[in-house]
Formats: sequence, C-alpha cells, structure tokens
Amino acid sequence: MPVEQKLTMKQARVMRGFSQKETAIKLGVHRQTLGKWEKDAADMTLGKVMAFANLVGINYEEISFTFKST
Repeated sequence: MPVEQKLTMKQARVMRGFSQKETAIKLGVHRQTLGKWEKDAADMTLGKVMAFANLVGINYEEISFTFKST
C-alpha cells in the first residue's frame, strides 16, 4: 500500500499564492514565527494548525505540522 506524502506548510502556502508576510498577517503572528513553523523549528498550537489549514483550504491531515496540544 503506498504511503501518502503530506504537503509541507510552505508547499501549501505557495500553492495558494500567499506570501509568508501575508499568511502571517492573516494568522495574527509575526513573519518570523511563520518561518519557524515552516522549518519545524517551533511548535504550533492546534488552533493555529486549524487556522492555517482553513486559510489555505486544505484539510489539516494533508499537511505536515509540528504542534503542541495546548
């Protein structure tokens, strides 16, 4: 059975034509924070995971995230 590869946050964002700055503004975070999330250098809250998925219009299960449950 083939393993489905998830999109990275950056791939999902770029597919929708959003810049890092524009995405960060829409999520209410600093551009540097978004950059850290995209590099898996910082954890996201579940709320931000869902907000990002809604913003790019892709199910969160199809995107690779590093997040904390609180």
